[in-house]
Amino acid sequence: MSVATNTVYDVIVIGGGPGGYSTAFRAAQLGLSVGLVEVFKPGGVCLHAGCVPYKALEACVRTLATLEDAGRFGIIGGRPKPSLSAMIERKNDIVGRLADDLSALIKEHKIAYFHGLGAINGAGVVDVRDVMTGNETTLRGRNIVLATGSKPRMIPGIMADGVTILYSDHIVDKRNLPATLAIIGGGAIGVETSTFYAALGCAVTILEVAPRLMMPEDEDISAELGRRYADRDIKTELGIGGLEVESDRKGVNIKYKNSAGLDRQLKAECLLVAAGREAFLDGLGLASAGVKVDRGFVLTDAGMKTNVAGIYAVGDVSGPPLMAHKAMAEGMIAAERIAGLSPQPLSIDLLPHCTFCDPEIGSVGLTEADAAKAGLSYKIGRSYFQTNAKAMCEGREGGFAKVITERDTGKILGAHIIGANATELISAFVETMRCGGTIGDVQEATLAHPTRSEVIKEAALDTDDKAPLKPRLD
Repeated sequence: MSVATNTVYDVIVIGGGPGGYSTAFRAAQLGLSVGLVEVFKPGGVCLHAGCVPYKALEACVRTLATLEDAGRFGIIGGRPKPSLSAMIERKNDIVGRLADDLSALIKEHKIAYFHGLGAINGAGVVDVRDVMTGNETTLRGRNIVLATGSKPRMIPGIMADGVTILYSDHIVDKRNLPATLAIIGGGAIGVETSTFYAALGCAVTILEVAPRLMMPEDEDISAELGRRYADRDIKTELGIGGLEVESDRKGVNIKYKNSAGLDRQLKAECLLVAAGREAFLDGLGLASAGVKVDRGFVLTDAGMKTNVAGIYAVGDVSGPPLMAHKAMAEGMIAAERIAGLSPQPLSIDLLPHCTFCDPEIGSVGLTEADAAKAGLSYKIGRSYFQTNAKAMCEGREGGFAKVITERDTGKILGAHIIGANATELISAFVETMRCGGTIGDVQEATLAHPTRSEVIKEAALDTDDKAPLKPRLD
């Protein structure tokens, strides 16, 4: 059955994840009428099967680690007993509450919500098909915003069954703990998952085609993560090739060539395929609408407008980096552009990259290799949590901060932190860089003592050999 609505919306947003709901809410704030289409649930993959569930589960094992280490803090008791099922229930409660909050905001902003798969069917026309009933609703709007997010990238010949071969969407609801887990991919999803399962006693092996973990990060960060994982018996095989996977009800058998070209074999109860994500463009009608796509992503200008008048794209569909905070910022830009405002374009180079493994990783800007490749004259400053009083008090003194500055101007080119709370601490560098501050501004800041944030100033001071707490090597 097909039904057409009489309303002509100012904006129709296809996709209800961070990019979609940010577009919808900002457009409604600006007085525009909005129709929001979502095939899953408000919040999209980020809320229900990605960012938030992973962080909720990570908080559980972080608490477990604290309890297991309680003896060091003078607290004597029995060994805590983790329950994966109870952790999943806690995660579901958090996700449910946040989803309810989004639903309430949708109603509060008087946004028309349509459940189904949206597709462009002509200028200003969106057909919404309910995937359960097959019923269709036709919407009309003056502007369309594509915010359909991304999906796991598949590896040819390896098909997920949700039981022994998994994607990240499956892992957040898996209630039985495998004895062994193999992970294909040493990026953010792979290392975050390895942290969680290793903390629960699962034997984890990461298989990565690249020569190091977290390839986009600074090499010093990757090296430190590798050392910490080795200490925790999280095995890594880097620089692999010739991957073949066989599976049955008992598990998976993985054949590959190691970095030396030798044949290797790995058996595991489960396999997580974490080979990255790709834009979700299925069934959107982009070709018939004339929307240009390049290398799997929708092309846009700085205002998120595509090559077709009245069609915009935000978030993962508009290209890397695939981050929820990028999607949210782009959604607001699109809404303001549609409303006739002139929003500032997003500075992709100043987006924080945050990975919630253990230890956490936070970074922004250029790596040292980037600076060297660009032929820049630069200086490096470092500060280690092992000399930080607050880190020692908390018993979490592993890791460091590293900052890269232009030698003559003091411009901050990049900053990289690995350690507890790194994903929070990196914000100080992000904001300093966004406001045009120099390393001298960070050096002159007075930060509270004792706090973990002092490593930021110590690293800044070290660029000029002025860090008072840096250990002497002589």
